[in-house]
Amino acid sequence: MPESEIVEIVTGIIAMLEQDNMFASSIAALGGMDFVDIREWSSGDSCRDIDWPRTLTTGKMHLRLREQERSIPVCIAIDVSKSMLMSGDAPKRVIALEIADVLVRAALRKSCMVTIVLFSNGIEWVRRSIADQRAYAQARSEIAAFEPREHTSTDIKGLLQHLSWELRLPTLVFLVSDFLGPFGWEEDFATLLICNEVIPVILEDPRDRRGPAGFAYCQGIESRIVRLAFASHTNVLEHVHRLFERIARESRMVYASMQTSDSLDSRVEQLVRMFQTFEDQILTRTALRR
Repeated sequence: MPESEIVEIVTGIIAMLEQDNMFASSIAALGGMDFVDIREWSSGDSCRDIDWPRTLTTGKMHLRLREQERSIPVCIAIDVSKSMLMSGDAPKRVIALEIADVLVRAALRKSCMVTIVLFSNGIEWVRRSIADQRAYAQARSEIAAFEPREHTSTDIKGLLQHLSWELRLPTLVFLVSDFLGPFGWEEDFATLLICNEVIPVILEDPRDRRGPAGFAYCQGIESRIVRLAFASHTNVLEHVHRLFERIARESRMVYASMQTSDSLDSRVEQLVRMFQTFEDQILTRTALRR
């Protein structure tokens, strides 16, 4: 996949998030900083960071100063369920790994710590704290050789709950999947969005919409009522698109959808357009806070 333009844009987005007051202050509030100095405590300072050894030694209240951790954590979650191996012009799993390569390259250029999660109907494989190309090369070889369990499905709900539990700091999350799984994860997605930037990438094979039908639990986008419904792959994909379109209209996120039959240039263009929209959103919300 031609990647230089995407790498440049993603690198710029990470830099913008590092300067985004709301995102950066969330990292600060959750302890993503190092102590760098000590000064006397003054009215209005937080009592949480009082340096008690210096306070007891001098008899005066002293405060530990923090230097904010500026690098934004990045997490890339890749669907490795059996449906991702469906082969058209290119299997969805191959395209997913191409996208991951570009995102990791951009994140490492900004000295971000990268976490990669492979999931199907459970969490299959996790590699945390990837900090350089050498570490990613080792992880990449393991991912390429990874074989999911037989007859695995796509458990989006389980993945979202895992990420909400595991991500200690506000994180830039990329979710690459065909989303061909049960409904009922909408509230978990909204929960993950509270403290994180989440960018879904939907991968579709033209044959997905001709897939089998069956019963699935689904949750109303507005009503949040969970019910058992008869659903085909077409129903699932349309539901996912409606959900993401609604959230996108509220300027809370961006997402991309691409077909395995799309050309390389077309897939790159869609990613570039998505990231440019995300840049605009960051600029808009930053301007509104001033």
